[in-house]
Amino acid sequence: MLDIPKFTIKEDETITIINFNCDLDASVIPSIRKEINQCQTLESNSIIIDLSAVSFLDSHAIGLFASLLKKANTNNNQLAFSGTEGQPKSVLSMVGFNNNLVKYYDNITDAISELK
Repeated sequence: MLDIPKFTIKEDETITIINFNCDLDASVIPSIRKEINQCQTLESNSIIIDLSAVSFLDSHAIGLFASLLKKANTNNNQLAFSGTEGQPKSVLSMVGFNNNLVKYYDNITDAISELK
């Protein structure tokens, strides 16, 4: 069986990209949160969360995103989502992750070019 990582983190001098490759719920968020919190650039970079491979997220994911928003805002950086569709998009909108709070992009390429 092929073991695909649940997420990847790519960092450069101004942007941290977190690309999720699984549904985000209580079964995966605790381990993901632990690893993400070890990332050194979260408070100094804008953060892009790529949800293009995510079809479901729950309140545990919203909690993670809220903590990432707080980290991004520490130094007046931004939190952005790319590839958000379906249920994840509906949930983010329902809980108040709107365009005044975060940015949304159709794809990761657009997000990177806009935030650089």
